[in-house]
Amino acid sequence: MTEATRGDVMVVHGVEMLTREEATARREDLVKHLGLPESELRRRAADYDLSAEEQAVYERIEDLDYLLRAAPPGR
Repeated sequence: MTEATRGDVMVVHGVEMLTREEATARREDLVKHLGLPESELRRRAADYDLSAEEQAVYERIEDLDYLLRAAPPGR
C-alpha cells in the first residue's frame, strides 16, 4: 500500500482481495446502506439524480458488479 498527500488530504492506494462471497456481501451492505430499492437507485442514477454520497456508493456497487462478472465461477 502506498500513501500520498494532496493538500490536507492523505490518499491511500492499495489492492484489496475479496472472495466472491465477500464481494457479494459488501455489495448487499452498500445497497442496504442507501435505504432504497436497487431499482430506484439505478433509475435515479440514469436520471443523474443522486446525491454525492449516493453516487459514490452507486459507483462502488458498479465496481463490485464488474468484478463479480469478471471473476471465474467459484472464486
